[in-house]
Amino acid sequence: VLQMGTAGTTAFTAQCMSVLDSGVIEKLREKLFDVYIIETFDPCGMMLAHHIKPRSVILQSTTFLWQQQLDEVGISRELSYNPMRSLLTTGSLEEEFREPNGRVCRSIEALFKHRFGPDFPSLREQTSRVTWVFTNSDPLYDFTVPTLYKVIPVPGRSSLHPRILIQNWKGILAKREKAVIISFGTLAKLNNMSPAFKLSFQKMFTSFPHITFIIKYDDLEDEIAVKELSKVENLHLTKWMPQNDLLHDPHVVLFITHCGMGSVQELTLSGKPGLFIPLFGDQMRNALMLEHAGNELHLDKADVGVSEKFIAAVKDALENEKYKIRAMEIKVMLNGKPYSAKELLLKHVDFDAKYGPTAVMRPRSHDMTWIEYQNADVWLFIVSSIVLIALLAIYILISLV
Repeated sequence: VLQMGTAGTTAFTAQCMSVLDSGVIEKLREKLFDVYIIETFDPCGMMLAHHIKPRSVILQSTTFLWQQQLDEVGISRELSYNPMRSLLTTGSLEEEFREPNGRVCRSIEALFKHRFGPDFPSLREQTSRVTWVFTNSDPLYDFTVPTLYKVIPVPGRSSLHPRILIQNWKGILAKREKAVIISFGTLAKLNNMSPAFKLSFQKMFTSFPHITFIIKYDDLEDEIAVKELSKVENLHLTKWMPQNDLLHDPHVVLFITHCGMGSVQELTLSGKPGLFIPLFGDQMRNALMLEHAGNELHLDKADVGVSEKFIAAVKDALENEKYKIRAMEIKVMLNGKPYSAKELLLKHVDFDAKYGPTAVMRPRSHDMTWIEYQNADVWLFIVSSIVLIALLAIYILISLV
């Protein structure tokens, strides 16, 4: 994680420096934009807002708000029931990694202050003045936490309606009554797993001969794929699969995935249970989130290499009816929402373009000192009063004796 944070800090800072040197900012400022929408992932975008000078700024996240972003927007962090993006263990809500993105933010801020002077507005100051914050989480299965009116959940806005499968995929699914699809996204390639993990997958496949397993596997020519996995009759290896379309097919009864937010939303909209094996980033929190919602169970990635634990987890996910029932309940609620994410997104952007930002929705906490925000002076008075009263009572008792 530390290595990733260092590399990320260097890359993001270099990219931001390149943008500043390109001359594109001056061209954008000349356009006099009404609304400027930026992604939370790269702090350079927010820092550039002061130069581009749009009428208003909207912040949007492809996941949820995490770590310092909560402070920047004005929401208190409650680690006891709102786990952050990266957890040391998926079983604990109290421990979190020191956020590598914090170093990126500090580096980007230092870059702008070095170029434009120490009075250049900080990331926290600029973020506190955004009109809306769009998140990609859904209240129907996310953790319930304190929030602000300006934070608008617009989940699954990029989700596509399932299409009819082509004949090739229909033929693969028709081989057996049930099918399980396995995918760990585009970054984590299953062909790069250790041989021990691949063999654990193989044992799991052979333990359920009545089920077809469709797995995203990037290198169909590697040694284990050719010599071992190709011999498993109920296994279909593929470099790509129409994941969303497959999830809506009645043959598919389980999705084993890394728990990326895109997969989470496709899974919940399909009404199928999932077995989540989070690897990094927001995936740990996503796994806890859906386990909390009750429609999936997660397995530590280290336990995948222990075939007995892996097989037991898959068996539980396949046979325990509570996961199926809860998954279908969430699907029905998602489809029955009184509003769509697209509608929310468009109406709030349109409102912002018409009326611009308003200072009313900026929390007063941004202008408070730590003592004011924490009521430290009030607590000090209360504690001091209690101590003085206790000491006075003790003194009186001693005097009477």
